[in-house]
Amino acid sequence: MPASTAPGVYVEETPSSSDTITLVPTHIAAFVGPTRRGPVEAVPPVLASVADFERIYGDAQPLWLDDDGAGGVAPQTNHIALAVRAFFDNGGTRLYVQRTAAAATAASAPLHPDGAAPDRSIVIHAATPGRLGNGTVRLRERASPATLRAMTHAEPGAMMRTANADGIFECVADAQGRWHDRQGRRVVHGRVGVSRILSFEIECLDAEGLLLDAWTGLAFSALHPRWVGTVLSREAAAVGRAPVWWELAPAADAWALLDAVRSLVPDADGLAPVSLAGGTDGRLPPLGAADEPGSYAAAFATLAGLDDVRLVAAPGSSLRSDGAALRAALVAHAGAPRAWRMALLDPAPGLTAADVQALRAGVDSPHAALHWPCLVVPDPLPLPGVVGATLTVPPSGAVAGLYARSDLQRGVHHAPADLAVQGVVRAEQPVSTHEQEHLNPLGINCFREFIGRGLVLWGGRTLSSEPQWRYVHLRRYVDAIEASLDAGLRWVAFEPQGRALWARLRAAVDGFLLGQWQEGALQGSRMRDAWYVRCGLGSTMTTRDVAQGRVVCEIGIALLQPAEFTMLRWTGASADALQPGG
Repeated sequence: MPASTAPGVYVEETPSSSDTITLVPTHIAAFVGPTRRGPVEAVPPVLASVADFERIYGDAQPLWLDDDGAGGVAPQTNHIALAVRAFFDNGGTRLYVQRTAAAATAASAPLHPDGAAPDRSIVIHAATPGRLGNGTVRLRERASPATLRAMTHAEPGAMMRTANADGIFECVADAQGRWHDRQGRRVVHGRVGVSRILSFEIECLDAEGLLLDAWTGLAFSALHPRWVGTVLSREAAAVGRAPVWWELAPAADAWALLDAVRSLVPDADGLAPVSLAGGTDGRLPPLGAADEPGSYAAAFATLAGLDDVRLVAAPGSSLRSDGAALRAALVAHAGAPRAWRMALLDPAPGLTAADVQALRAGVDSPHAALHWPCLVVPDPLPLPGVVGATLTVPPSGAVAGLYARSDLQRGVHHAPADLAVQGVVRAEQPVSTHEQEHLNPLGINCFREFIGRGLVLWGGRTLSSEPQWRYVHLRRYVDAIEASLDAGLRWVAFEPQGRALWARLRAAVDGFLLGQWQEGALQGSRMRDAWYVRCGLGSTMTTRDVAQGRVVCEIGIALLQPAEFTMLRWTGASADALQPGG
């Protein structure tokens, strides 16, 4: 306690233990597939709503894809957009979308006047490929009143129109704040009242006229911090800060940019439009390879770098001719070492009970779950005058939302079943009790319609042939335990090997599992029946392990019955670990 030398209130801050282990979030999902716009190669941003998705990736309008490679395009259902809506309708709160695209092009438009030299060219590019980028950029020059300070202590790169005894001049401030005209001659500024600071403003609209963003106070000169080439740079567009980026050739100086803006014809609002063109949605993205940008394999490789994702799906992939290969890649991604994820697999629309059994026979993994049948949802963009329009969609979007809702409300250790589905009209086809009794033991989770409850997800099994991992919640809970231990025991690498470390590790894991038992995740009325932790020489480690700095901890958790333990083995390295070649 701090020394008390006078009456008063004294506060002592006690740092929390660095050994605390907490359960990792399990409700975060990721979808992979084509969208109308959005980043392809960059790490995707996390989304918290449908509005977030539409702002970055576009709405649910169809994609125009060359599906046969012959060069003709046809509208394709935007399954990712529909899955995102279903995810948030059913209780999801955090989502990543990794876009796939093949041979898609980004729209662009030249701003420089006809006949401009290549080294003075100015081109505006859409930030991401897609037809939705064929929008409009609107520009307007602004002349704002100048202040005495702005004239006498000019910001480098500022542009001004002024008048003195020699006439009217437009000039740019150099790095020392001195004014120079178009020919590079020094200019003495005139009176404040007749001087104006020149800048320009931009509005960016997509192909459907939606305002994406707007900027004011943009500068013509590269010396200025608000230069358009900096504010709307390729790097800014790559990280999602701008829907367009400007490419200015080396000789495209402030005067070239000013001339280009003034060469445009303004509309009735005083803004000069520049139409972007050439954006396409490309063709169906292939499975491809991890080093092939825009492919599904590359998307999975990007998602592998996100540590917080626990649910993955590829909505719409089940409808494709290569759906089996995509399904296998999704399962392999979820089941990769240290991935700790569950793949939510979709049937194609129209599959019968016999068809879905054949689909299930091709998958054997504790990190995959299959749900049937497809769902009928309201069309979010019906044609004018059409009432009650619907679409049939794969269920993975809604299922991911239901899993997230169950995790948040009840915990990942509860089965994500007996959950009412929101935002749907009905299942594509009714499932009878007889069909349910036959399909459920096979690991096919069905949607059932019950009077008074509506449509319900009525099953929570994996596609594993191992009885130990038959249930989704058991596999996901153990994955969450493993991921939590991995994140919460990283401090071991900085501690010396020895009994003190082993005792400290056992205490940390014991404290974590005590909390899980108190929440009802572990079975048993006594702690010793619910879990155990071992770590020490002779019990989990050999003399060789200790000498090499290897730390091994054995953990048993009772998932179904008291004292019937599922064993986990955590292995780490202490500060004494031998380095390779040491």
